[in-house]
Order: sequence, then structure tokens, then C-alpha cells
Amino acid sequence: MGLLSGYSVSSVKIILLSLFFLTVTKTFSQNGELLFTQNCTACHTIGGGPLVGPDLKGVSEKYEESWLLKFIQSSQTMVKAGDEQAVATFQQYNMVPMVIFLLKLMKLKQYWTI
Repeated sequence: MGLLSGYSVSSVKIILLSLFFLTVTKTFSQNGELLFTQNCTACHTIGGGPLVGPDLKGVSEKYEESWLLKFIQSSQTMVKAGDEQAVATFQQYNMVPMVIFLLKLMKLKQYWTI
């Protein structure tokens, strides 16, 4: 039995839509690390293997920063627009949509130390 096995599909979607990931192979500021811990660890690890979503170790080497920021903000917008990487990621992880990250782009970039 998995962590979310006691919930209905709708509840799981709501839970997943309430949690989101912040790309983390770069060094986090203290606030960024807190954001990741509070919002992302239900679905992602950094070097611990995939969970609901991908392991984020090395993600910044795999994708451009601009793409990652767009995907973090609204993966489903990119999927619906036919972005090949977004569609492939969505399909690879059982078509579970990522949460819409509520931080604005500038605030997101604040926590992303390159």
C-alpha cells in the first residue's frame, strides 16, 4: 500500500495539485530549500530516485532554465501546447499533472541560485 493509497483519485489529484517542485540541482538559498521541503518532497527527491514525479538530480543539465521555469509554473500549459519535453515527462510519470506553482516567475528565480 502506497502513501496515497487511502485516497480517491480526485483527492490524490488535489493533493498533487497542492504540492509542487522547485528545481533543485543548483544550490538553494535557505528559503528555497524550505520551499522545496514544504512543497516538493511529496513527489520528488534529489538523488533518491523517482517518486510520483522525477528525481530532480541533474535536472538543470537535462533542461534549459527557461524551460524549467515555465514547466514549474504550469506544466499542463506546456503539455496542451504540445511541447515535446513536457508531453514526454507527463506521459512518463503516469499523466499525473504537476501542481501549478503559485510563486511568480521573479520570486521563483529569487530562490534559484545558479
